[in-house]
Amino acid sequence: MPHSPVDGNAMMRSESYRVKLIFLFVLQGLITYLTTFTGNYPAVIATFMLLGAFFALMVHRDLLRAETERKSDPFVEDDDILSKDPRKIETYRKEAQEQVSYLSSVYFELSDTVTEQKKKLEEQKSKLEEEKNRIEVILMSVPDGVITITTDGRIATWNPGARIITEYEDSQALAKEYHKVLYLTDKAGHALVGESSPVEECLSTGKVIDKSGIFLRSKSHKELPIDIKVAPIFDEKNHLIAVVAAFRDVSKKWEIEKMKEDFLAMVTHDLKSPLAAIVGYTNLLLHPRAKFSQDEQRDFLNSILGSVKILQFLIDNILESARLESGRIVYLFEDFELCALMREIEVMFTPLVNSKKLRLIMEGSTLWVSGDREKLREVLNNLISNAIKFTPEGGSIQVRFSEEEGRTVVNVADTGKGIPPQELPKIFQKFQQVKGEKRGTGLGLYIVKKILEDHGQTIEVKSTHGKGTEFTFTLKTGSPKEDAVAIPVMQKEKKKILIIEDSPEISNLIRFYLRGAGYETVQAFQGSDAAFLILKEKPDLITLDYNLPDITGEELIQILEKRGKKVTIPIIIVTANAKKTWEIPYDALLQKPLDEKRFLYEVARLLNRETTTMDSVEVLK
Repeated sequence: MPHSPVDGNAMMRSESYRVKLIFLFVLQGLITYLTTFTGNYPAVIATFMLLGAFFALMVHRDLLRAETERKSDPFVEDDDILSKDPRKIETYRKEAQEQVSYLSSVYFELSDTVTEQKKKLEEQKSKLEEEKNRIEVILMSVPDGVITITTDGRIATWNPGARIITEYEDSQALAKEYHKVLYLTDKAGHALVGESSPVEECLSTGKVIDKSGIFLRSKSHKELPIDIKVAPIFDEKNHLIAVVAAFRDVSKKWEIEKMKEDFLAMVTHDLKSPLAAIVGYTNLLLHPRAKFSQDEQRDFLNSILGSVKILQFLIDNILESARLESGRIVYLFEDFELCALMREIEVMFTPLVNSKKLRLIMEGSTLWVSGDREKLREVLNNLISNAIKFTPEGGSIQVRFSEEEGRTVVNVADTGKGIPPQELPKIFQKFQQVKGEKRGTGLGLYIVKKILEDHGQTIEVKSTHGKGTEFTFTLKTGSPKEDAVAIPVMQKEKKKILIIEDSPEISNLIRFYLRGAGYETVQAFQGSDAAFLILKEKPDLITLDYNLPDITGEELIQILEKRGKKVTIPIIIVTANAKKTWEIPYDALLQKPLDEKRFLYEVARLLNRETTTMDSVEVLK
């Protein structure tokens, strides 16, 4: 049976449908691409609808063409052929159903794809909004100034940090030429414009520019030292479209650096002066043709001793400040009589007070306080030495102590020049000195406040400029020691003391102190020798330098314990650097340079196993 041309055309239409299906797949891919990479959802939907309409027109055109071909087929009668051939009717129906079904599935699949892509776009948009808001919050909250400047030199964004530093409001800065509100100068006050401007340099080179040591002139004409970094902003085609400038007010940093410079200059001067005196008088005494009387030699030696004490005070302040800041101070808390400490301080300052024609007045009753005796001595020494330093000839320094509401209150007042009101809030800071004064380390009052804080106490200051200054601090009240007995050191039986010290000079000095007080001494310069001498000599007391050349004091104790010898001998650690981390058992800790009276007091206290008083200790005259 010959095939109808209609059948051939039907095959061609089937092939055409296949092409259209391929077209649909391409359409689906195109929509996915546009949705994902353009983010323009309305444009994608419009494109999808236009292409869908175009596809529907093509299908409709094929159907019309099929109908025309059927009617013109010579093998088909005028009557409807479909009514005479049920098989063809079924075939056409199935083909139509399959095509409609597939078109529907593709349509819904494309709709799902578009919906899914729309959801992803909304999520991405939400994330971008969150990121944008987070960045805005950061920029709004940072204390640094952060601004963006367009390529034509105008300010596009201006954060609160920039407003605070420059003192220009947003309305006064936005869209304005940057150099009118961001006026930069060098240290000499010359304006940074053109190539010398970090902004212009970044705009011209496209590189990150980082500069420090320059100044910004604020709206009120204050010159503020700043650090500034300027970075370029590029578009997707790598074209420079703007720069972002971040700048920070470093006034406090510069102030600290200035204080350090002043401190170093002062320390250099104050160290050289006493050193020059020590070297000069020593050379005079050692001169081969020198013939000085005993009184002259004594005067020279007193000058040397005075200079050494000045050096000791300076060095102690510097080291004490470092130890306080790092928390490496070891406090030895005890109950002691404040009056006895005050008498010692009065004796120490009397020569200086007399030389300046001042009066030092001590007023107070017998009081016992609790704390580290030597650290509180340091507090009083700093306050009284400051009062002497700033009180003119003929003035007075008064130290009063009394008990109030269960605490001991100490008051140190002078009739000096006083402290200007604007300086008072800063006097307890490190390296701070009253303006115009270049004497001392600027650490004394910092040390005073820190020691008292470590004792759980406070200090206050009142001052009237031109009339004087008054410092007041509190101490915890202690309990009197029952039956405190004065035991003269020279009357005790001879006891043997082992001196473990790697420095021959310090070891010999300790030996002189002890022999003058009637003790027998044995010396060891290394830890290994000390272990042997402890077992051999069986000393009654040990003075120990913790940091020995071969082993530490802790390792020395461990060596003895491994030999089955438990150490029960009283130990006085003598060191230049006490640490809280030591695990060695000790009975007293003294820092170098040794105070002879304090040292002999501790020796007497430990050897007699009774309470003694500082006043009972006799020293070499």
